[in-house]
Amino acid sequence: MIPADLIIQGGAAALLAVVVMMIVTGRLVPRSALLDAQAERDKWQEAAMTTIRQNNELLTGARVTRDVLQALPDPATTP
Repeated sequence: MIPADLIIQGGAAALLAVVVMMIVTGRLVPRSALLDAQAERDKWQEAAMTTIRQNNELLTGARVTRDVLQALPDPATTP
């Protein structure tokens, strides 16, 4: 960043230059862009959580199926 004393000595032109540099480097963005990015993040986060919940339900069903199959007698060893 630019030292504060240099900004004070430069006045309005230095302040404008700092604001322009912040915009160019992406440190200063419009509020609408920030809100859009946050909404997109929330949408993807909810989609990820839904996927995790669905996977947990599928794994529970798979465990039950595995336990049932393991409880059945082995046809190779039964007469």
